[in-house]
Parts: sequence; structure tokens; C-alpha cells
Amino acid sequence: MANRIDTLPTQKISDALDATKPQKRFTLSLSAQRFVRFMLSYGFLAIGAIFMLFPVFWMLTAALKPTWQITSRDIWIPSFWHKTAAGDSVRLLNLWVAPNEAGEGTQDVILFGSKRQYVTMLQAENLSNIIAIPRDQVGGFEVITLDDMQLNGLKWNNENYVLVGADSDNLLVVALSGIDMLDAVVVPKTQIRGGERTDVAVGDYTLEARLLEIEDRGMLSLIEAGPNIELSTVLPAAYAENAMLVPLGDLDDKKLLPIGDSEADQYTLLNGSTDERYILIEQADWRPVIGIDVLNQHAFTIPSTDFEAAAEPRIFNNGVFQVGNYTADDGATQEVAVVVQQEIQTGANPTMLVLPVEYLDSVKVVLSSSLLEPYPVNVDGTAVRVKDFTHPSVEEENIDLTQIPDEIAIIGDRQDMALIIPASSVQQLYDVFNSDLQRNLSVSFQVQNFVRAMIRQTGEATFLTFFKNSTIIAGLSIVGHLISCTMVGYAFGRLRAPGKNLLFAVVLATMMMPGFITVIPVYRIFRDLGMVDTLWPMFLRTFFGNAFLIFLLRQFFSTIPMELEEAARIDGASRLQTFFRILLPLLTPALATIVIFSFLWSWNNLFDAAIYLNSPRNYTVAIGLRQFLGMYQSDFNLLMAAATIVMLPTVLLFFFSQRYFIEGITLTGMKG
Repeated sequence: MANRIDTLPTQKISDALDATKPQKRFTLSLSAQRFVRFMLSYGFLAIGAIFMLFPVFWMLTAALKPTWQITSRDIWIPSFWHKTAAGDSVRLLNLWVAPNEAGEGTQDVILFGSKRQYVTMLQAENLSNIIAIPRDQVGGFEVITLDDMQLNGLKWNNENYVLVGADSDNLLVVALSGIDMLDAVVVPKTQIRGGERTDVAVGDYTLEARLLEIEDRGMLSLIEAGPNIELSTVLPAAYAENAMLVPLGDLDDKKLLPIGDSEADQYTLLNGSTDERYILIEQADWRPVIGIDVLNQHAFTIPSTDFEAAAEPRIFNNGVFQVGNYTADDGATQEVAVVVQQEIQTGANPTMLVLPVEYLDSVKVVLSSSLLEPYPVNVDGTAVRVKDFTHPSVEEENIDLTQIPDEIAIIGDRQDMALIIPASSVQQLYDVFNSDLQRNLSVSFQVQNFVRAMIRQTGEATFLTFFKNSTIIAGLSIVGHLISCTMVGYAFGRLRAPGKNLLFAVVLATMMMPGFITVIPVYRIFRDLGMVDTLWPMFLRTFFGNAFLIFLLRQFFSTIPMELEEAARIDGASRLQTFFRILLPLLTPALATIVIFSFLWSWNNLFDAAIYLNSPRNYTVAIGLRQFLGMYQSDFNLLMAAATIVMLPTVLLFFFSQRYFIEGITLTGMKG
């Protein structure tokens, strides 16, 4: 007989009743479900959009940066590097932000000299409890920071030790807890190399040490106990106003001497006092320049034989020129300086461009790295290289452009110059960790990159010329495809003719043929017609149709009911009137698709441009972008700026015609 529920044990009765109750499940309301679906959908869309738009965002930001910021991994926002003037020269020095000498707050500094290496050392005699650990028992090494000093550490038996030496197969270590940091000192690597080697007995072990003279502590036996620490020597920006520019060859008697809390190489000048020393900020190539207007008004070309043989070098505002006397045809003699020597000497009488010395007061010397990409100008029959600073690049921003004209002529010879500061005027010179150095930047968008990209000279053309050529080619290509493909598509889609389907199959078969097969035959045809290095090969073939566009239009024509055309015929319209007044208005989506495809193909056609176009005056934007990449230097910021401008017409075209484009692709000839 089955047990009744009331005869079961109490716990079993409770469990049985709970099992019969409906179980509660966690459910969302309809509004909550819609919200979750909404968030998931838009979340995935946002992720996809970010992934797709990131390259565009990177290109736009790169177009607004100088080149050095594009290659830097830690600068995402276009920025301007603040600078300070170096004395009375045109040089501008980059400013850095670093902790001040006392470690309280920060200040603007100039990065001085090269990076220096320091090592934490321990006084050997004060070490105790040295133990030897077999090398194979050491799990790994790590850098331990203690009281702002770094030590070579390791773990053994879950305790921290400091490595102080080695003995055959063992490592000699001291427990970290047993080290007194008062016995530690940070010493420059250069000073360590100059110290005398010595062996110090500590307990049962012998350690290799260096005898070094430490300020306020005397001669100590020190052992290296830390890794190489790289620091940079800096000086406050205020000292830059004492900078002066001298020929590099004038520096003499180099000595490493202390200044402030650091030390620096100090020099004397050949013709200066031996008690006055200078620190070297930088050395570089400089070049004399002068306003092109001065040359156009006062410079003249003479035969080299007419220049006095007793000419001697003379300095004008740090620029060195050969100066001599010149006697004109009227017997008048004047003192002139050679500013440009003809590089290509033709005939038996080479020439030179000279300038009366009284006009050399306006000469300036400029960093050679700021004089890239000059263009030639004819001055009295002599070719002079001219640099335009109207839209400066970041390299050109290293000089004070307010001190020189917008257009300057490059004259004289290149000179090795040194930028120095009197050591007597410098009271603060100290070292900082590289991690504590920050560039003094502020947000700045280099909009002038777009202007510089457009006016960039390539041969006899600029990027505006390339833009004009591409616009002409794209416009004619669109016209060609509209005329040829519309006529052929209409014939295949609306007319009845024997063999029409076979001809259409032949047209479609050309889509399967690789375009590279016809490159050589087509090139020979254009060559025989004398059209190579002209714009004709870039658009002429569009007037002979395109298989894909013909197929697109043929399918579109096929979807239009024949009754529309027959009704127009009954009303007395001719076939031509029917085509233009009835069919073409219905073809708007398909024609918009043709316009978009034709524009994209012709605007981005790099392959044909590289084959048929040889002269810069005929270049298109596709091949013109390559001109910003050089063998030795590439202007990536100008390349990105030009690429942004090249992309803009394509984006605008698709943005304003996307509705027609989508309708054309769906091949819906009419609605309803």
C-alpha cells in the first residue's frame, strides 16, 4: 500500500511540497529587453565604426602634425613645441619641462649635451655578512629601488639580496636588510672608469673595487651594486639668452669641469682669454643667407678672371665670403664679395655673382637643415637657390623667422658652427632622470600643412596642377562612360536584333580577361598615335564603353516596362525623344552609379598614370602623392594633408549621391 503523505517524515513532506511549487526564474520586462537589444546593437555598430574610421582619424590628425610627431608614438594630438631664442642668433632651442634643482616644482630647461650614465656603488669595507649563492639556485634578477637609488637585486629563499660580486660558480650577495644606504653613493660612469682598480677583502671573500675620490667623503673603495642609470644634463632656459655662435674650429682646450651639481665639457676660444671657458650647446652646419630683393637690386655677374687675385676671406655676421676689388669698364673700382660661384662653368671664362660689401650687413647665418627644398631664381644670368619661408615646416620653425625675410637667397659656403654659452654665466647645471623630462608642448593644429602640400613644387608643377589634371580626366571619363555605356546598354536592353545575345555574351566575356594582358598592346597603340605623356590615354578609352557599366545599364533598361515606350510611340514621340524624355529620367539611379564608379576609377588610377605620364605637368593626384616620399627624407605630414584633400571629393560625391547609388545597385528601374 502506498505511503500517504502524512505518514512520511516531516523533512520529506516539506521537500515534496517545495518540488510541487512553480520555480521562479529571472526574466526581463519587455522594455528592459528592448533596451538591452538596443545597447547591444549600437554597441557593435559603434565598435565597427571606430574600427573602420580609425585610419581616417589617424590620417586627419597626421595631416595637422609636423613630421616628427607622426613618427613619435606618444603624441596623438597635434602639438606645438615651445622654444626659446639662443642669444642674438636666429636659432630657436626646444624647451623641456623638468624638476628644478631643488626637486620642488618644475621649470623650463634646455636639454644640454648627451645622456650620461650613473651607477649606484657601495663602500666595500662596510659590507658584512656576505654569502655565496650557487648560480643555478637563483630564480631571477630584479632592480630594487631604495631611497631613490637603484640596486641589482635577486630573490633567494623568499628574501631580497643585493648582488655585490661573483666567485667562480657562485654569486656574492648581501641581504638587503643589512645594507646601510649611508654607505651608498651614485657615481658617473666616466668617473668610475678613471678610478684605480683594487681588491678588497671582506670576510672570507675578495671583492673587486675602484678607488674613487668622493666629495666630502675622501678616497673610498667602492663596488658597483646597481644597474646603469641614464640621466640627462639640463640647464635652465634663462641661460639661453647668453648663447653665442662661433666657428667650430675656434673651440680649443677641451676639459671636463664641474658646474653646479653636474659637469660638462668646457672649451676656450683660440683668440680669447684662457681663463674664460664656454660650454657647447650644439654644433651643426650653417649657411649664410640674404634677402632675394637685395641680390636683385645690387648683385651683378662678372667673369672670374676680372676678380682680383689677391681676394681674401672676410667675415660678415658670421658668414665667410671671398672679398676683393673689381674694376668696371668705366674705370671705377669697388670692393665686392663673391656670393654665388657658378656650379656649371661653360666656355673659357666662368662667371660669379658678386655683391658690394656695403650690402652684406643684412647677411644672416641659418641652420642648413632649415634650408631644404630651395628653388632656382635667375639673378643677372646666375642661378641662385632661393628658400620661401611663407609657409614654414617644422624644421624651419627651429629658426626665428622674424629676423629674416620671407624669401631668402642661399649664398656663400656651408660652415661648421658651434652654439656656446659662457661657463661663468651658468650657476645651475644638473642631471635629471629621462623619465622626468617632458616636452613643453601645447595643442596646435598645423593647418599650413595643407597649403604647403598644395604649393609644393615638383619640377614645373605643384599639387594644384595634379589636382587640375585629375579633375579634367575624371570629368571626361564620366562623360565618356555616360555616352558610350548608355547607348550600348540601351541597344542591348531595348532593341531587337539577331545575334544580340551573342554579342552581349562577348562583351561580358571581356570582364573575365585580366587587364594586364592588354597593357603592352594598348601602350603601343597610344605610342604610335603620339599620345604618351599626355592626358589622352587616361580618358580616351572611356568613350568606347565598359563591360561592367554596360551590363549594369542593360539590366536596368530591362526592368523598365515596354508599355511606357509604346505609349510614347502612340503619342507620336520618336525613338530619340522616347530615349531622352522617358527612359533617361528613369535611369537617374543607374546614371548616378556610373558617375560614382567612373570618378573613383579615374581619380584613383595610379597604374595608367605611372605608365603613360612622364612629365610633372601631366601628373595626376594618384602619382603626385608619391612625390612627398623621398630617398633620404619624406614629408609624411604633407603626404597625409595631400591625401586628405584627394579623398575629400570622393567622400563628398558619395555623400550627396548615396541614395541614387544604392538604388542603382539594386537595379530597380521603377517603383510601384
